[in-house]
Amino acid sequence: MLAAGLTDEVFATSVSKLDSQPAQEREHWYAGLQLGAYLAWVGGTTLGAFFGHDWVRDSPLLSQTLGFVLPALFFALLLEIRHIVPKYVLVGAGLATLFGSLVLPTYGAIIAGMLAGALLSARRG
Repeated sequence: MLAAGLTDEVFATSVSKLDSQPAQEREHWYAGLQLGAYLAWVGGTTLGAFFGHDWVRDSPLLSQTLGFVLPALFFALLLEIRHIVPKYVLVGAGLATLFGSLVLPTYGAIIAGMLAGALLSARRG
């Protein structure tokens, strides 16, 4: 059942914080983490469906900044795993994403960051 709620965000948070939870509470903590992430996703989607078009249309600033939301999420996920990943892997993935966002579409910048992180991690092993 717990595998159904596994997302990138839940994985990154659980990898960095699950060991700090008491063993008898881990399953409940993990289920709560998944539930919170799911409710945030549903709530954000609902708000976006009702108000998003008007907000984006009426706010040029909002429409310009939405392109950075996905790279910001990627950086947040990198920060969640900072204790278990070598610093040079995080810096390399972050820089590749940052520079990629200057010349690539958002999804391309994130892919560049993921590839940089994977290549740097493979180099270590």
